[in-house]
Amino acid sequence: MTDEKIVLGDEIEPDESRTPQEFAHDEMLTIEQVALRLNCSATQVRDWISAGQLQAHNEGSIERVSRREVDRIGNPDDKAAQAFEDNQ
Repeated sequence: MTDEKIVLGDEIEPDESRTPQEFAHDEMLTIEQVALRLNCSATQVRDWISAGQLQAHNEGSIERVSRREVDRIGNPDDKAAQAFEDNQ
């Protein structure tokens, strides 16, 4: 038997080195969560990943995208449509 101590949640010191916003930016979203956030289909999100417009990370068998990345690019199709309209 080992002498490992079980740590309860109320015994854990909070990490105050980062703000709640910084924690939120590091959140990893599933493809489906990204699709909901950008108001598009999961297939479209996968297409953006394949095209290199959106960077994804594999966590085991699940592909995830950082919230920071989603916030940074927004919906690539919306930006392309806006750029097209601006050039008319």
